[in-house]
Amino acid sequence: MAIFRVNPQIKKYVSIKQSEFYYYTITETGDYDDLLASFNAIMDNSTKKEFNKYFSTENIIKLSQGEVHEFGGDFKWEVNGKSNWMNVTVLFDKFLSNGDVLICFFYTNNSSYC
Repeated sequence: MAIFRVNPQIKKYVSIKQSEFYYYTITETGDYDDLLASFNAIMDNSTKKEFNKYFSTENIIKLSQGEVHEFGGDFKWEVNGKSNWMNVTVLFDKFLSNGDVLICFFYTNNSSYC
C-alpha cells in the first residue's frame, strides 16, 4: 500500500506511506506529474490513458468541487511480465487544507484498505 497527499492546484505531492512495491521508486515529495509518470511506467497503453484521465489534476479538482467523498477503481499493472490489479482511490476531505486529497494505492487482493 502507498498513500500520498496531493495538492492538485499546485500539482505537488507528499508521501504519507511508502510502498513495499519494489518495481518503482518514488521520492518523499515532488511534482504530481512525476508521481503519475512513475505509475505510468508499469501500465499498458490503454490502462495508462484511462488512469491519466481519471487522476488528472483537472479531474480531481472538478470532483472535489462536488459532493464526491471518494473516487477510484481497479487498474491493470504489468510487473515483470505478470498482470496485477491495483486499486487506486482518491479521498476528498473538507478538513484537509488547501484542497488537498489523499490518493491510496493497494493490491485488490490485499485486505488492508486505506
